[in-house]
Amino acid sequence: MTEKTPRLRDRTALVTGASQGLGAGIARELAAQGAKVLVCSRSEENLRAMVGANPGDWWIEWEAADVTDPEAAPRLAEIARARFGRLDILVCNAAGPPPCDFADASDAQWQAAFELILLGPIRLIRACLPLLRLGGGGHILLCGSISALRPVPHLLLSNTLRPGLAGLARHLAIELAEDNVLVNAIAPGFFDTERSREVLAAAAQRRGLPLEEVAAANTARVPLRRQGDPRELGKLVAFLVSPENSYLTGRTLVIDGGMLLT
Repeated sequence: MTEKTPRLRDRTALVTGASQGLGAGIARELAAQGAKVLVCSRSEENLRAMVGANPGDWWIEWEAADVTDPEAAPRLAEIARARFGRLDILVCNAAGPPPCDFADASDAQWQAAFELILLGPIRLIRACLPLLRLGGGGHILLCGSISALRPVPHLLLSNTLRPGLAGLARHLAIELAEDNVLVNAIAPGFFDTERSREVLAAAAQRRGLPLEEVAAANTARVPLRRQGDPRELGKLVAFLVSPENSYLTGRTLVIDGGMLLT
């Protein structure tokens, strides 16, 4: 029986915000499916732990970087070029800004959220496009949130800025089509991540309820009655950035266990 060729064999990828949570789940799945992956996040300690926890036959390298730093994007693109000689896949992911409502949000919080959610990916795409073009095309994947489609209570900054990622994907899908660069976004629902636990803890404190009660009510909103596993998201991303996806571009795909249907 012939062994199946890994879907992403000979592919190279850069995944940001990848030391924990959704970014780590995506990076691990891309590597498991054969890609050479460069991951980054602000925490060198978390990156070391994430890479160290992976099987030895997975190719994952790391570089500490803050995507809100204007110098981070060109540095990461150069590191990808030096280590891989090319880049086929760019996954822009970042943890969401802290929960707040309009009355509580300062100018500094708005600016920080804008740089994290929108300007960071814009800079990364600008820096990595020459590498994608050099290889004859590739895939850009913008990791957003269901807040791009339906506001989530008390997540003002995410509710306002995440829709911008969907708009960016739609525009770039048209502009970059001539370069054979496919651009898509994803809108994850509730996944079992550090970020999800922080949001639930903030909600429990705000409402004066036990964390377990708030978490149970949150899960009850999902038709599948559970949070997602980050690797489940990784499997979707692995298809979207693979050679098998040669025609789907400019879309925002929801993966939420059916929550937005209710």
